[in-house]
Amino acid sequence: MSAREEAKKIMNERDEIDAKLAENEAILKANNVDMDTPLVDEEGFPKAEIDVYSVRHARSAIICLRNDRKELTNKIETLLHTLHGEQRQQPDGEAARKSSSEIPIVHRTTNKPFIRITSLAPQSPAAQDGIKNGDEIIQFGPLHGDNFRKLEDVAKVVKDSFEKPIRITILRAMRPVRIELKPRLWSGQGVLGCMFEALPK
Repeated sequence: MSAREEAKKIMNERDEIDAKLAENEAILKANNVDMDTPLVDEEGFPKAEIDVYSVRHARSAIICLRNDRKELTNKIETLLHTLHGEQRQQPDGEAARKSSSEIPIVHRTTNKPFIRITSLAPQSPAAQDGIKNGDEIIQFGPLHGDNFRKLEDVAKVVKDSFEKPIRITILRAMRPVRIELKPRLWSGQGVLGCMFEALPK
């Protein structure tokens, strides 16, 4: 297995971990707690409004999954260094031909969605590439929840990626879905044919 194939395999494994993280984080959200919320009252009794067993199990799973995710991310970064070393040894033409399938260096540090699709034109580039109205995005090219500041950040990525694929990750049914979105001219407005809104931090 080549370094590129191994990196893709590990990235898929990390996506599975992301899905499990989302499932366990949903349990915490359903109980209106986070990783630090006390589960007992002042007298030491379990709070009636909280499913203490499920929350404790989810918290334990989240800690393990986060550690596993960190380990996989470190492996991916090591493989990417190997890939870039191989690319530097290739003739310029060959490296250019492979650039479109190059695995991105940026790795998101959070799985929290930060933008949402609020409208989508039929037959638009976004629709043709697999975007759905209401999709919540957890990574858009180099952007993720920890480095996103404003919608202009998204606009800049789109502008800089005209006729080039943008690798994005969408959260659907608590599972990450990867899509390549290519900004391009079409009969409608803009180069994507969709509108975004920023989600609360």
